[in-house]
Amino acid sequence: EIGVQTIQHANGTDAMTIDSSGRVLLPQLPVASFSDTRTLNISNAVLTSSNFYNHEWVNQGNHLNTSTGNFTCPVDGVYRIFVRFTSTNNTSNVRLQKNDSTINEAYSDAVGGNYTVSSEAVVDCNAGDTLRIQVASLQTAGNKQHHQVTFMFLG
Repeated sequence: EIGVQTIQHANGTDAMTIDSSGRVLLPQLPVASFSDTRTLNISNAVLTSSNFYNHEWVNQGNHLNTSTGNFTCPVDGVYRIFVRFTSTNNTSNVRLQKNDSTINEAYSDAVGGNYTVSSEAVVDCNAGDTLRIQVASLQTAGNKQHHQVTFMFLG
């Protein structure tokens, strides 16, 4: 029978725990998910707290700096970036970026009378790499459920 085992980072903090049932518990899984509650009109900008991030769902580990818009990868591994917006027109253009270079781009499309834009990328990153969302143009409907940005460490 396996007892509880804890694996630590080099700095002595817990990286993960394996409980007696064999479940892996990650107390500081790097994940950040934010949205905005306002109706927005953004052009040629990186999303930051000054133009977008005003509602925090989760920012475990505080790896998303909302002032700069950069999510800094704390460890080497695979990360997921996801965005979804309900737009008020069909001219929205959103870019997912790694280290200031676009890795994926999405444009809005009409769905049931509403315009939506969403994009996702799964990328291999090194510790210290940055991920962010840059928009060429974005007009959104209000309410936090209409726009969401998520950065997540997958392993």
